[in-house]
Amino acid sequence: MNVPETRDTPATTSDLADRSDPADRADRADRADLVDAVASAVRAVPGVADLHAGVFGEVGTYLPGRRVAGITIGPGGAEIHVALLIGYPVRQTAALVRAAVAPLTGGPVHVTVEDVVADPGPDPDPASGPAATPTGPAGPVDGPGTTGGGA
Repeated sequence: MNVPETRDTPATTSDLADRSDPADRADRADRADLVDAVASAVRAVPGVADLHAGVFGEVGTYLPGRRVAGITIGPGGAEIHVALLIGYPVRQTAALVRAAVAPLTGGPVHVTVEDVVADPGPDPDPASGPAATPTGPAGPVDGPGTTGGGA
C-alpha cells in the first residue's frame, strides 16, 4: 500500500505560484491590469459614487492579494455593479458606464445600479462638526437614560 508523501508545513500561495506556468502568471497579471482599468473607467464616469459589491457582497473579482468589488469579467461579458449619486439620471449614467467599459472588455457589459447615495463631499473638518457630546431634549446626555444635570 502506497502512502502519499506528506509535508511538515502546508503549501503557501507563493509555493503554488512558483509552480505555475509562466503563461498563467502573465494571464493573472493581464487580468489584474484589465480589472484595474475597468475600475478606473467606471469611477471616472460622472454620477458614479463607487463600485458596489452587491447586496450580500457577492460581486467582485479576486486578484492576488486583493479583491476588487463590483466587477466580474467572464466569457459571457462583464458585470459592473455601481452606486450612483443622487441627481444623476440612472439609465443614462448606466449607459455611460457601459460605453466606458465595453472597449476594454470587448464583450457585453451588464450594469446593475445597486444604490443611489448622497454626495459625501469633501471630508468634514472634525473641529467644525457637531459636538462630540450627544444631546437630548433637555441638553447634554450624562449617561444612559438621563439628560442634562446628572440628577
